[in-house]
Amino acid sequence: MVEHLDKLLNDTTKPVGFLLNERFINVPPQIALPMHQQLQKELAETQRTNKPCGKCYYYLLISKTFTETAKRSSKKRGESTQQKEELMFANAEEEFFYEKALLKFSYSVQEESDTCLGGRWSFDDVPMKPLRTVMLIPSDRMNAIMDKLKEYLSV
Repeated sequence: MVEHLDKLLNDTTKPVGFLLNERFINVPPQIALPMHQQLQKELAETQRTNKPCGKCYYYLLISKTFTETAKRSSKKRGESTQQKEELMFANAEEEFFYEKALLKFSYSVQEESDTCLGGRWSFDDVPMKPLRTVMLIPSDRMNAIMDKLKEYLSV
């Protein structure tokens, strides 16, 4: 996967744009829709006017994600404990980018993390492991992502 990502990032004929998406935890995800719509309008304008930053073939997005390891033991036949990990996004709208990503992987930032999202709100909560998820999204999939954002985030 690293070789594939390296090859795509070093292909000078297909530029990669770095997409930054940061939203404070208490700001609702509905605010993401107008932000992304405005970004798409500005990118279309740069393409129309042939500005140097105009055409990206891919967008690179690094997202704050978490896994919660839920341990469940089966009472049937004394089976051992199972672990199931589910990827959760700090910014819920980034899941739509994840679904359309050409290339995606996660890595742990547990040792570097200082966010309270990785902790517990109460003693019953399962601690969450902080990750960063890298996604490479082809530009031709952005319209489908915008449609999903409109569908789920319109008020």
